[in-house]
Amino acid sequence: MEIFLDLDEVLVDFLGGACRAHGLTHLEMIRVYGDSVWTGEKFIRPIVGDADFWTGLKPFEWADELIALVQRYDSAFHIVTCPLETLTDAGHCQASYTGKVRWMKQFFGPRFDRFLITPHKYKVAKPGAVLIDDSPPNCNRFVADEKGRATGGKAVLFPHRRNDNRHAMTDPVAYVRESLRSLTSSPA
Repeated sequence: MEIFLDLDEVLVDFLGGACRAHGLTHLEMIRVYGDSVWTGEKFIRPIVGDADFWTGLKPFEWADELIALVQRYDSAFHIVTCPLETLTDAGHCQASYTGKVRWMKQFFGPRFDRFLITPHKYKVAKPGAVLIDDSPPNCNRFVADEKGRATGGKAVLFPHRRNDNRHAMTDPVAYVRESLRSLTSSPA
């Protein structure tokens, strides 16, 4: 099994970092800007050009346990993460590339090179590949392309307050453990 593991909101507390950049709690952000804050220009403005924002993000308390679990299935797993999309120039935030690479080198060590930074995670989908991601669209496209054709890839939707697996947020690693067990015991 080849595992591709998402970074933001799976290993790294991106939303917590964004709240700190705004000087607000998550609930205050929603109260002030509404739930669509995470996709708007007001959200992006304080972080768009700041590679240090990405480098300074904190790993979740389960990050080490999740990595250990993933390594039991794939010792050479890859991180696959999407760059921040900027709304102002319809491109991607260059600082997010730089900051994410720095973060991974700090967390995994300076020689770590098993990562992909792309909004096209589905491009690595194939038989035997599994994506662990908190985004339903990313997981869906990893399993079937935009025309509904099976890619051969499998996906585990990581528990998050904004997806259907929010019920498993109290122990997301246990949820991933059971999901991987199910994937390895199911017929191809």
